[in-house]
Amino acid sequence: MIDLHLPGKAAIFLATLALPLATLAQTPANQPVKITVNAVFPPLSYLPYPGTQYANDFLKYVATSPLVDGVNPVLLWSMVDKGPTNPGGQYDWSEYDAVIKPYIDLGKTVNLLVWTISTVGANSDNYANHATPIYVMKLVDTVTCAQFPGDGMHAGNYPIVWEAGFKENYEKFITQVLRHYEGNPHIGYIRFGISGGAAIYPNCEGAQEKYLPAGETFEQALLNFDSDILSYVKSQNPTLPIIAPFAAFQDHFAYSKAEAANGIANGFGLGYQGLRSADIASYPDCTGDWCNLFNQYSTLPIKPPFELQTVGQSDPSATCTPSCWDGVQQQTGPLPQVLSFAVGHHARIFEVYGNDLLLALDPNYPGYADYHAQYQHALSAVHLGKPSSINISPTSLTFSKLKVGSSSAPVMLTVTYTGVNKMAFSGVSVVGDFSETNDCLTQVLAPSQQCTVWVTFKPTATGKRGGLLRFADGDAWSPQTVGLIGTGD
Repeated sequence: MIDLHLPGKAAIFLATLALPLATLAQTPANQPVKITVNAVFPPLSYLPYPGTQYANDFLKYVATSPLVDGVNPVLLWSMVDKGPTNPGGQYDWSEYDAVIKPYIDLGKTVNLLVWTISTVGANSDNYANHATPIYVMKLVDTVTCAQFPGDGMHAGNYPIVWEAGFKENYEKFITQVLRHYEGNPHIGYIRFGISGGAAIYPNCEGAQEKYLPAGETFEQALLNFDSDILSYVKSQNPTLPIIAPFAAFQDHFAYSKAEAANGIANGFGLGYQGLRSADIASYPDCTGDWCNLFNQYSTLPIKPPFELQTVGQSDPSATCTPSCWDGVQQQTGPLPQVLSFAVGHHARIFEVYGNDLLLALDPNYPGYADYHAQYQHALSAVHLGKPSSINISPTSLTFSKLKVGSSSAPVMLTVTYTGVNKMAFSGVSVVGDFSETNDCLTQVLAPSQQCTVWVTFKPTATGKRGGLLRFADGDAWSPQTVGLIGTGD
């Protein structure tokens, strides 16, 4: 389970919530579970997706929905910090304050994701591709590597973050952010990026080796920088909740454990961007070790807030049908099942892609007709703070290639009921070139009892054929779905 090979556009979405020590101390240990859902990557002109064509619909359908608690627009360092020689002053907040005003006017909480370094990619001149101020780039050594292909402004240069020119100016900017929004009731939390976007993804390891501090490995240098930045944030006595990100490094969970320890030591909560469907099957060894870390720190007398964000936009069909725009979308899988799993393992704050919220709430968005019901139910159910009581294994089915008109052997799925009271299914149905038989509809399931479904694939045409198996029941997360995929020959 490796997190560092994710595309840069995935890495920037990591959103982790942390609260100042004083705030945490005021939170009773027996406080009822509160779940919040926040929108990351709303349609903005300086971000590559979901695209400004959805800006009006986002405001109309997503930002007004009671299912969405907050909006998290990216705050680019360079958007505000114009440099010490700027005639109008070094820090200009007018542009970013204009970005967040529509969401505040609609009564939403705004959470700040501070990008230190761009990770979106090459060949663009928008802000998202040069988050580090130009004057800072001129003060430090820079490198180019495959993980950081170039930003269209600095010939692919990636700054050495532990050098004084970067660190000292970033600390000054952190102070400005805290002071500018201090006491603002509309700001929910702030996450200061450590390396790449608003996260702590280690980029360009090989290229940075010659710039390492004496006696330190790359991993040590980045962890020390992380520790220094978090300590500096704490030293500023923030009145707003603050972020502490963590991520694994080349499957070394010691790296994410150390980052999480940095956050806890400063009185912050923890969060991870990387939730995906594989975490369900691999539990408790989830990517980035988030499952074990959340479980470990949930035993503290005052529980820190735990945040999760999916590794990418979700794939509602679980089959990339008709297509996925990138591999990360396929890794995420359908949103409902990962949200249900995560809320059952201590996650309390979720950041959901703007694309997925448009799918759930905007009748004009592609795929709305097929998937909005299950996505809206999931967004409603996650606020209850309890996972689904219906566990389906496996979570998706892939059939071998078959001649058109021929039928596969039936493949079995097992449905386990984990609730308290008895439960009956009101429907089991299938969509696409598939059929099903089951013994679920003839039973009333007691706790821990199982039923079985058998699915058969019979392609009606050549090429990839996708479908869904749906379950209707009394669970808050109903309808539950299983993605089906096969190929006609």
